[in-house]
Amino acid sequence: MTGITIIGAGRLGAALARGLRDALPDQRLLLVQRPGPIAEARVHEGFEVVPRLPLDHRARALFVVVKPRDMSEVLDDVAARVRPDVPLISLASGMTLEALGDRLGPEFSPYRARANVFVAHRRGTVLLADRPRSRFDAEVEALLSLLGQVHRVSEADMVRLTWYSSSVPIVLVSQLVARSLESADPELGEGLAGIVLDGLEALVAELRRAGPSAALTAAAFRSLVEQVATPGGMNHAALRQLDEAGVWAALDQARDLYLASESTATKTTATKERA
Repeated sequence: MTGITIIGAGRLGAALARGLRDALPDQRLLLVQRPGPIAEARVHEGFEVVPRLPLDHRARALFVVVKPRDMSEVLDDVAARVRPDVPLISLASGMTLEALGDRLGPEFSPYRARANVFVAHRRGTVLLADRPRSRFDAEVEALLSLLGQVHRVSEADMVRLTWYSSSVPIVLVSQLVARSLESADPELGEGLAGIVLDGLEALVAELRRAGPSAALTAAAFRSLVEQVATPGGMNHAALRQLDEAGVWAALDQARDLYLASESTATKTTATKERA
């Protein structure tokens, strides 16, 4: 085997590469990225980057992390240049497992996963779609587990779960922390933000040890909100303003748009395949 290959070296592809390089420093890691600023940035990070897959390519695993519009071209290249005994793990939107299988043929064993950028630090959330058993299952799960916690889910639930496991927490918490640091004394602000994040991590660890159900976990976080937002207090007034401004409704609308964009990407990809 020639190590691990990643097609697509953008934000998520780069995060994946950093996590795998940290986890497997002695294995060859090959990034496939067309020439341009992204490829140059990854070379600057010390990665081996090529513009196209080599012929008769073999690898321990092949990750595909590209935009839906590029999937057709990438899969053509994979079918023509990669040996079918290489497990393919798609982190791309817009193409179902069934479509991947149809496009690549029965010789290949495609997997479909979702991950957040914390895979760069090996503390990511990785969702792996259920599929018929394959001889590559143990290898694929072992690789993904190097990057964080792996959860097997139905493919139908994958996009919805990604919204909650990745998009909302990462964007909202990061925006809030960034705004806090920018508006406070830098050293003090960093310390205070760290305390809040450490406290949340401790709460989550406590809940995990207790092994609660999703309902109990939700109840624990709602209880935390109630503890923070005392009726009549400053926090309560601020949260009421957020509610009156329609923040929660806006979040629901954003979620619906997110899910709709995935559905549109899938339909667009399917239309291109039929054409």
